[in-house]
Amino acid sequence: MLSAYYNSLSASDKIGYAHKLTLVNGIRLNDPYALGAGEWINDEKKWPRLQWPDIHSYLIETPSLYSRESLKSYTTLDAYSYVTDNHVQDILLHDYKIENFVTLKTKVLPSQRQGKRTEIYNVWVILNKKNNCILTANCTCMAGLGSCCRHAAALMLKVELWVRYGKTEQACTSGTNQWLLTSRREVKAARLSEICVRRPKWTDTGLLQPAKGKRQKVNVKEVTDEHIKKLKLLEPKAAVLTSLDCSDTDTASESDKENEDPLEPLAALYDENLRGLSSTELQEKSDETFSRLRKEMTQEKCENLECVTKNQAQSQAWQTHRIGRITSTTLHRVCTVRAETANTNLVKQIMHYDNKDLSDNPHLGASPDGVANCSCCGRGAVEIKCPYKYHDGLKGSSDDIDFCLDKSFHLKKNHKYYHQVQLHMFVCGVQYCDFVIWTQRDLVITRVARDEEMLYTFLPIAEQFFRQSILPELLTRSMDPKRQAPTVCFHCGGPEVGKITCAKCNKHFHYECAKIKRKVKEWHCEQCKKTTKNDAL
Repeated sequence: MLSAYYNSLSASDKIGYAHKLTLVNGIRLNDPYALGAGEWINDEKKWPRLQWPDIHSYLIETPSLYSRESLKSYTTLDAYSYVTDNHVQDILLHDYKIENFVTLKTKVLPSQRQGKRTEIYNVWVILNKKNNCILTANCTCMAGLGSCCRHAAALMLKVELWVRYGKTEQACTSGTNQWLLTSRREVKAARLSEICVRRPKWTDTGLLQPAKGKRQKVNVKEVTDEHIKKLKLLEPKAAVLTSLDCSDTDTASESDKENEDPLEPLAALYDENLRGLSSTELQEKSDETFSRLRKEMTQEKCENLECVTKNQAQSQAWQTHRIGRITSTTLHRVCTVRAETANTNLVKQIMHYDNKDLSDNPHLGASPDGVANCSCCGRGAVEIKCPYKYHDGLKGSSDDIDFCLDKSFHLKKNHKYYHQVQLHMFVCGVQYCDFVIWTQRDLVITRVARDEEMLYTFLPIAEQFFRQSILPELLTRSMDPKRQAPTVCFHCGGPEVGKITCAKCNKHFHYECAKIKRKVKEWHCEQCKKTTKNDAL
C-alpha cells in the first residue's frame, strides 16, 4: 500500500523510497503516508526508549550534513532548535507488528514561516522497539529522501528528550492500587554502638514515645594486624575476614609491596630548572635519563609493579605509573602519528594532563584484561572488547570497514587493537593473546599470534618517540596547563604511590612514612595531632 507522496516521485526516487520500506528478509512495510488516521495512536508511553547513542550512530552512518564534530555540540544544531522552539508537533505511533518495527510520525514547522503559504513538513521514522535501532526516516522537504534531514533529526531528538526526562514512563498512580504498597525505609549502616535497640513505649495518652535509654560509651579499639592474625587462627572461615580482603581497610597491600623495592614513577623526573635548556641540551638530558632508567630497571621491580597494578583503574599505583609510558592503547597512534599538532596532543594524552616484563624498556607498559593458561600453548594474554555499536549482535559488522574483525573473524592487522595486543604479548613475555568480542547475542574468541616482524618495526619508533617527545616533557612539563609538579609525600618527598591524606591539613604521606598499614577513615598527621592537643589545653 503506497501513498500519493510515492506517486508524486520520479521513477528513480520511487525505487529508492520502496527500498527504504523493505526489510532484509524481503518484507515490505506499509507506507506511513498511506496509513489511515485510525491506525495511529497518540500515547508516548508506548514510544521506544530511544537514547542518544542510537541517534548518534544513525546520523553518523547515514550520509548527511552531520559529522562527529558537529554532534559533539548537538544543542547548537537546527534540529535541536526545532524541538526547543516547539516546531515539532504531536508524535503519533503505528505498530507494524512485524519484526518489532514501529513508525513514529509528526509534523514539523519550517525554520522560517512563509505566511499563509507556509508548508508543514510530514516526517516519519521507522525503528525497532526492542533494541531501539533506527531503520530509516523520511520527510516531505527537499532533502527528505536522504533519510537524514533536519526535520527527521528533530523528531528523533524530541523522543530522546522525552525519554531522558521520564515523560514516557508510566506514573506510579497509573497502576491499580500502586499507592497502597508498603513503602520501604532506607536504613543507613552504622556502628553497633550507635544503634539503639530499645523498644519505644506507649504512654498513658496512647502515643508512641521514643526510647530514651542511656547509651553506654563503648571504647572501640583500632583493629591491628595482630588482631586479624589471632582471628584467622581461631576462626579461619570467619565472614569478617572475607570483607576485610576487599574493603578499604586493606588498601595497604599495595603499599606493603611498594615498600619492598619501590619503582620510581616517570612523573617524578620533573625538574623545573630544566625548562630553560635549549632543545639540544634537553635532548642530551633525555638520552642520559633514558640510559639511567634502563640500568635501574630490574626484574624484581617489574614483578613488584605488576603485582601492585593488577587492579588497574582501581589502583592508585596504576594511575601513577602509567603517566609518561607508551601503553598498548597508545602504541598505534605513536607509530602512525605524523602532524606536529597530532604529535603534541598525543604527548598530552600519554602524560594524562586531561585528567610486566619491562626490562630494558622502562618506557613501555600494558594492562591486559586477563591471563590465559593453556596446557598445550602455555601462558598468554587476554583482551576483551564490548563494542556498543554491535551490542545487540554482530550482524552487519563484516561490511563495516572500521570494525576490528574481518569477514573470517580474524583481527585486522591495520587496526589499532592489533597494536594493542602485540604490545600486551611483548610486555608480558607471551606468544599469543586471546582477543574476545562480546555482545548480548554473540561471542567471538580469536587467537592472535605474536608478530615479531611488526614488533621489530614499530618498537624502535615507540622508543624514538619516547626519547624525543615524552622524556623532555617528563623533565619539564612544558605542556602542562597547570604547570604543577606531581604531588609528593610531605615526609620523604617521594612521589605519591600508596598515599594517605591528612584530613586536617590535606598533606600527603606514604603509608610507611605515616607508620600505618591500613587506610583509616579519618587520619591526622603527627603535626596536626600536636596542634589539636595544644589547642585543647
